[in-house]
Amino acid sequence: MKSLDADTVGILEAVGWSEVPAELDYPFSAVVKANSKYNLAATARFPIQIEAITKNIRHAALHAVPKGGPFADTHFFFVHLSPLLETDRLRELDITLPIASAFPHTAIMGDFNSLSPHDPYDRGGLLAALRAIDIKKFGERELAFDVIRRMESEGWIDAMRALKQPFAFSVPTPVNEDKYHVDALRLDYAFLSPGIASKLKDARIVRNEATDFASDHYPIVIDLAE
Repeated sequence: MKSLDADTVGILEAVGWSEVPAELDYPFSAVVKANSKYNLAATARFPIQIEAITKNIRHAALHAVPKGGPFADTHFFFVHLSPLLETDRLRELDITLPIASAFPHTAIMGDFNSLSPHDPYDRGGLLAALRAIDIKKFGERELAFDVIRRMESEGWIDAMRALKQPFAFSVPTPVNEDKYHVDALRLDYAFLSPGIASKLKDARIVRNEATDFASDHYPIVIDLAE
């Protein structure tokens, strides 16, 4: 996090956190208690307004709004969608998207636990690998892409695709112990509202020696023009 020096950071699966560790050295931070053990946290260079969205959501969503700096009043929604079925994740979008859509300058980022129909998977091979270990979260008879299609149908812009970035997987990392990460999958996304998509300068999955061992997911970073 220090090497990336981001203005605003969302942290998923902040297990056991009641506050953000001081050694991260961010002047403003908050932790949102989830319905599960997987709390969410945000850090920022400038004061931030925080809202927790937890009703009828398996974990939680964190709505963070910087109140100073170059991205003041940009709305960041950090999400950790259900790890169960695509229908469960769609129900969570029913809750979060109407809130996010109320603001013109918005980014929705995090672990969507969903596949994109635009990514170059060997669909038959991936489905067979999932069936072999009885994993149904990505579809049973065929791979499910409903969540990402829903985002796009409502006008949200996949930052990686907008920049025509080559496919980059976000799981697994070398420390992965999650059986659901059966292949190189992109489960983490940054979706932008049209109001800020024009400011997008870069979007990337960060894979390096540090992120290899920091988590079982690689982080996603977006850069916006001021």
